[in-house]
Amino acid sequence: MFHRAHRPDRSPPRPAPARPVGLTDAQLRMVMVAARPLAPTKRSVLLQRIAAKLDLNGPMFTDNDVAAAIKSGLVGLIHEPTA
Repeated sequence: MFHRAHRPDRSPPRPAPARPVGLTDAQLRMVMVAARPLAPTKRSVLLQRIAAKLDLNGPMFTDNDVAAAIKSGLVGLIHEPTA
Protein backbone atom coordinates (compact mmCIF):
# COMPACT_ATOMS: atom_id res chain seq x y z
CA MET A 1 0.00 0.00 0.00
CA PHE A 2 1.28 3.46 -0.86
CA HIS A 3 1.06 6.41 1.48
CA ARG A 4 1.35 9.97 0.39
CA ALA A 5 4.14 11.61 2.34
CA HIS A 6 3.49 14.98 3.87
CA ARG A 7 5.52 17.61 2.07
CA PRO A 8 6.09 20.72 4.19
CA ASP A 9 6.76 22.83 1.10
CA ARG A 10 3.18 22.36 -0.11
CA SER A 11 0.39 24.56 1.13
CA PRO A 12 -2.40 22.91 3.11
CA PRO A 13 -5.47 21.81 1.16
CA ARG A 14 -8.11 24.43 0.63
CA PRO A 15 -11.57 23.94 2.07
CA ALA A 16 -14.16 22.69 -0.38
CA PRO A 17 -15.87 25.62 -2.11
CA ALA A 18 -19.41 26.42 -1.14
CA ARG A 19 -22.09 25.79 -3.70
CA PRO A 20 -22.50 28.61 -6.23
CA VAL A 21 -24.58 31.54 -5.07
CA GLY A 22 -27.10 32.88 -7.58
CA LEU A 23 -27.42 36.65 -7.32
CA THR A 24 -29.68 39.02 -9.20
CA ASP A 25 -28.02 41.86 -11.12
CA ALA A 26 -28.93 44.28 -8.32
CA GLN A 27 -27.53 41.97 -5.64
CA LEU A 28 -24.31 41.49 -7.59
CA ARG A 29 -23.97 45.27 -7.87
CA MET A 30 -24.40 45.56 -4.09
CA VAL A 31 -21.57 43.08 -3.53
CA MET A 32 -19.31 44.74 -6.11
CA VAL A 33 -19.82 48.20 -4.58
CA ALA A 34 -19.00 46.86 -1.11
CA ALA A 35 -15.90 45.00 -2.32
CA ARG A 36 -14.47 47.71 -4.59
CA PRO A 37 -12.63 49.78 -1.94
CA LEU A 38 -11.00 46.72 -0.34
CA ALA A 39 -7.57 45.32 -1.10
CA PRO A 40 -7.76 42.17 -3.27
CA THR A 41 -6.98 39.83 -0.36
CA LYS A 42 -9.70 41.43 1.73
CA ARG A 43 -12.14 41.20 -1.20
CA SER A 44 -11.64 37.47 -1.24
CA VAL A 45 -12.36 37.27 2.48
CA LEU A 46 -15.49 39.39 2.04
CA LEU A 47 -16.79 37.25 -0.81
CA GLN A 48 -16.21 34.05 1.17
CA ARG A 49 -18.04 35.52 4.16
CA ILE A 50 -20.97 36.67 2.05
CA ALA A 51 -21.25 33.27 0.34
CA ALA A 52 -21.12 31.45 3.69
CA LYS A 53 -23.79 33.70 5.21
CA LEU A 54 -26.08 33.33 2.19
CA ASP A 55 -25.50 29.57 2.13
CA LEU A 56 -27.05 29.43 5.60
CA ASN A 57 -30.23 31.00 4.18
CA GLY A 58 -30.71 28.26 1.61
CA PRO A 59 -31.15 28.73 -2.12
CA MET A 60 -33.61 31.63 -1.85
CA PHE A 61 -32.68 34.98 -0.36
CA THR A 62 -33.76 38.60 -0.66
CA ASP A 63 -31.91 41.87 -1.24
CA ASN A 64 -32.15 42.42 2.52
CA ASP A 65 -30.43 39.07 3.12
CA VAL A 66 -27.61 40.10 0.77
CA ALA A 67 -27.30 43.51 2.46
CA ALA A 68 -27.11 41.84 5.89
CA ALA A 69 -24.48 39.37 4.62
CA ILE A 70 -22.42 42.27 3.23
CA LYS A 71 -22.71 44.24 6.47
CA SER A 72 -21.62 41.32 8.63
CA GLY A 73 -18.93 40.33 6.12
CA LEU A 74 -17.31 43.76 6.28
CA VAL A 75 -16.79 43.60 10.04
CA GLY A 76 -13.07 43.88 10.69
CA LEU A 77 -12.23 44.50 7.04
CA ILE A 78 -12.84 48.24 7.00
CA HIS A 79 -12.03 50.83 9.62
CA GLU A 80 -14.02 54.01 10.07
CA PRO A 81 -11.91 57.15 10.55
CA THR A 82 -11.88 58.41 14.11
CA ALA A 83 -13.26 61.87 14.81
